[in-house]
Amino acid sequence: MDNEKGHNRPGHDGLFKLFLREPDTARDFLAVHLPADIRAQVRLDTLKLEPGSFVDQKLRELYSDVLYSVETAEGHAGYIYCLVEHQSTADRMMAWRMMRYSMAVMDAHLKKGNGTLPVVVPLLFYQGTVRPYPYSTDWMDCFDVPALAREVYSRPWPLVDVSVMEDCDLQSHRRMALLELVQRDIWHRDAASLLRDVVQLIRLAGNTREQVEAVLCYIIYNGMTSESITPFLYELAGEIPEYKELIMGTIAQQLKEEGIQQGIQQERQASLEREQKTLLETAYALLDNGVSLEVVIKSTGLSRETLEQPRH
Repeated sequence: MDNEKGHNRPGHDGLFKLFLREPDTARDFLAVHLPADIRAQVRLDTLKLEPGSFVDQKLRELYSDVLYSVETAEGHAGYIYCLVEHQSTADRMMAWRMMRYSMAVMDAHLKKGNGTLPVVVPLLFYQGTVRPYPYSTDWMDCFDVPALAREVYSRPWPLVDVSVMEDCDLQSHRRMALLELVQRDIWHRDAASLLRDVVQLIRLAGNTREQVEAVLCYIIYNGMTSESITPFLYELAGEIPEYKELIMGTIAQQLKEEGIQQGIQQERQASLEREQKTLLETAYALLDNGVSLEVVIKSTGLSRETLEQPRH
């Protein structure tokens, strides 16, 4: 009899969810425990329990979570994410864990087809033996250097937008200038025009031979027609003779090998097309001589759709 009672005994997870999954109880809970400035910006009368859990599978014995959707006072979508910690020892990294789960809620919101991120209010329900709760609830304090983390993550991140860089700025970027120039101009300038600036930077910037080779190949493959490649290589070798061996040797050989490989593939494709044409002509001849369509399909392996198409 005692065992049966034990089976029905509610655990931490069941007890927590029994209360917080009931809408009126949840509203009472949030009305008391949400910070006043946040509570003033949400409409608790729109509170709705959402399905699913965002806790890592292996941690579900330690944590339970409940997610509510709620409208803001201005009618925008928002969420309140409530997590309860069942372990007696508090987790030093809980503030980070709450951010991770909150971001998972945001990601799920986007996957539903929404175009902007919702505000997710994290709320930790703590019942541990160490009292009061011993750790910061500011996730910035989870970093080794909280002050630096706050500076980095509380403002827009740096953007390197090469599309708007001026030449005078770009040329002061030393070994990065060659990459930035090519990335900025590859789709907007012809190779001959780009060549002059590339040569100047190769002479001045001090890039490695591997970097120079990669940039030149990039220009050839992405910014040139096949007819213009050979004149480009000769002009380039004349402009920077110290790289002549690289240009006329390594790069030219690489282009040649790729050209041969491309030729092999083209010949293989042409051969397949010739075989298909011969097979089709044979099938038409059989049909014209009274052989049934079913027999021709079986003999040639051609499909009914192919054989029933108008002849050219």
